[in-house]
Amino acid sequence: MIRLLLPFVVGTGWLVLETVVIGFFPRHYPPPDVVLILVIMFGFRYTPSVGGPVSFLLGLLQDALAGGTLGVCALSKTVVYAITTSMARRFYFSTIIAKIGMVLLGGIVDAVAGILLLSIGGFSQSISAVTHYQMLKVLLTGLLAPLVLEATTRVFALVERRDKAAYDYGSKEARTRRT
Repeated sequence: MIRLLLPFVVGTGWLVLETVVIGFFPRHYPPPDVVLILVIMFGFRYTPSVGGPVSFLLGLLQDALAGGTLGVCALSKTVVYAITTSMARRFYFSTIIAKIGMVLLGGIVDAVAGILLLSIGGFSQSISAVTHYQMLKVLLTGLLAPLVLEATTRVFALVERRDKAAYDYGSKEARTRRT
């Protein structure tokens, strides 16, 4: 049960932290997209039955907290998760540099999907201004990726080790009762 709730709880925690920190950013700089980093991490770590719905829900929460068009981030994060999962099955991303490269690629896919969804809906802003803003956001997300990847990996390892220790303790206790 904890394995199913852990990605959602960690993602929600990072999303709340991102929302709080956004107020300290200058207006002309876009905030980095922590949810995108987590979605890519979920693509490496979880099966589609766990990572897909969590990615969609975190994107939906991001839409709700940002106050924008509901569903744009949800759909784009789900597309990024699907691409990450399919690439993780075919290639081996062992180093942090490879994962940062995947964050940059995922950021570009997320930006293109968001721009396409907004243009279908009648978005009236200049495409060049939006593209410039999105690419700056991708670069800032790539710079933040090592910190988020390392911190989240440690949290997952700590919880999984604790969960395994509780399971081992329970099985030892069960063995002593049988004898």
